[in-house]
Amino acid sequence: MYNYLAYIIQITLCIVLLIGVIMLFKTKTKNSLAILLLIAGSLIFELTDFIFRVFEVNISNHFNYLISELFLFVLITELYAVYFFKLSRSLRLGLYFLVSIVFIITGIVVGLSESYSVYSNIIINCVLCYFATVYFSGILRKGKVETKALILNVSVYLFFAVDTIVSVTFKFLVSNHLNWVAPIWLFRGVLLLLFYLSLINFGWKTGTNKL
Repeated sequence: MYNYLAYIIQITLCIVLLIGVIMLFKTKTKNSLAILLLIAGSLIFELTDFIFRVFEVNISNHFNYLISELFLFVLITELYAVYFFKLSRSLRLGLYFLVSIVFIITGIVVGLSESYSVYSNIIINCVLCYFATVYFSGILRKGKVETKALILNVSVYLFFAVDTIVSVTFKFLVSNHLNWVAPIWLFRGVLLLLFYLSLINFGWKTGTNKL
């Protein structure tokens, strides 16, 4: 049953991402470019993972996961720099460089040990949660809330906070009985779906409103 539900969630993710790409492409606004690239790239990663699972391709998914995490980090950081608060170009490049080094080291460790036991994505999860927290503190100072932006930041915080917990307990989640751990993976999948929906909604409304 859990495998069946996991397939449903992943198929839904692919459909939502495909619709999102079409919607955001139609807006054709410069500011929505980072969101469009994020949605399109996520669609490619999700489709690749789904095809490998369906056809039982015996290729490790660890590297696909590492690349997708780095990809998410870069484009979400660009999204925050465009819409929410100032992040200097030098600061962003410094963050990208440091995170890239960490992921290269992680990739080498994964390749040598053939075991995903280095939790490098915890770093980017915490940074992205921090971005959302800065947004929330800005709301408290200004007392002004935009619904679409609030929904996006809540979804960012919830997904990456839960993903951090999943990463910390990764060995437990991959080594214990499916009935114990499957609900956690499914919950993460639902939060990821909500994150993409809120991101598409934000990009679409921002693009159509020409903000």
